[in-house]
Amino acid sequence: MKPCPSLFLQMAVLLLVLYGPCSAQPKATPLPPLQAAQTEAVDIVANSGFEDAQSKAWRFSDWPPREGTSDRLIAESVLYSDNVVHSGKGALCLDLTTVGEDRILLAQQQLSVDRLAPHDGKRLRMSAWAWLARGPGGYQGVLTLRQWGEPGTPPLSHQTLRVPAIPGEWTQCATEFTLRVGNTRKADIGVGMRQVPDLDASPIVYVDDVRLEVLEQPELSGNLLRGRTVLQPDPAIPVKVLVSDSAWEDGQRRLRWDITSADGSGSYAFGNVALPAPVSVLEAPIPELPEGDYALRLALGPSAGARTHELLLPFRKAEGPYVR
Repeated sequence: MKPCPSLFLQMAVLLLVLYGPCSAQPKATPLPPLQAAQTEAVDIVANSGFEDAQSKAWRFSDWPPREGTSDRLIAESVLYSDNVVHSGKGALCLDLTTVGEDRILLAQQQLSVDRLAPHDGKRLRMSAWAWLARGPGGYQGVLTLRQWGEPGTPPLSHQTLRVPAIPGEWTQCATEFTLRVGNTRKADIGVGMRQVPDLDASPIVYVDDVRLEVLEQPELSGNLLRGRTVLQPDPAIPVKVLVSDSAWEDGQRRLRWDITSADGSGSYAFGNVALPAPVSVLEAPIPELPEGDYALRLALGPSAGARTHELLLPFRKAEGPYVR
C-alpha cells in the first residue's frame, strides 16, 4: 500500500517547523551593548557660526585696498544677518550688489601661533557652508588658511578651498590636512566672494559655520581594505586597525573581532588576536552566511575579550562572479 500524498505533505510541514528551511539565517550569539566612542572635533575658530554680531573675532574688508577701507566703509556689504542661516540664529551676508566691478568682499579672522601650536602635527578639517540668494549659476567663492612667518615675507603655507554657492540651497565645502606649525608667527582664515563681470548679476551670498576643526585620533579606528562589499566566495574580510599612541602605551593591545548582525548585537563568528603594532592588518574569516547586511565589530582592551574601546564597520555580503 502506497503512502497517501497528504502524509508526505504533513511530514514536510512538520520538518520545516522543527528545523526551518536550509537557507535560514544562522543563530547569532548575543553580545553586550556596543560602546562605540564618539570623537568630537575641536573648533579653533571664534564665532564660527556668526552668532555674536558684537564679536570682534572677524574683520570685514574688500580688495583691492582703497583709501579709507574699513569695516565702516563696507558696513552695507558684509554684515551679520538672520535672513538665511545654516545653524543657530545667525550667518554672514556678503552683498556684492553694493560694490563696483573687480571687487572682492572678505571676512577674515586672525589666529595666533599660541592657538595653533598645541595642534602641531594633527589632522585639521577646514569647512564652510554657503547659500546663493542672488547671482549666476556655478558661482564660487574661496576659503583660505594662511600661515605667516617673518613680517614682510610671503605666506609660509596656505590651504585654499573653493566654496560653491547654489541658488536656494546650503552647500558645504571641506578639506582635511596635517597642520605643520614650523616657523609660523601668525595665521589667518578667511572667506572671499568675488564680483562677477556682469554687474546686473552681482551675487548676494550667505556664509555660515566657517570652521577649522582639530580631528583628534580615536583610541581605536579602522577601515575595510576591500570596501564595504564582500563578494562570495571570499573566505575572509581584511581590515586595517589603528590604535592611538596613548592607548598602545597604556597596554591596550588585545583585539577581539566578531562577524555580527548589521547593528552589532549578535555574533556569528569571533576571534582574539594580540596586535603586533599600533597599525596592523588582519583578516577575519567569514562563516557561511546568506547574502545581506552585516558588520565587523572590533573591541580593544588589555586582555583577550576586553572591550575598553569598540568600533563597528558595516559591510554587505553579496554573490560574486565566481560563485558556482
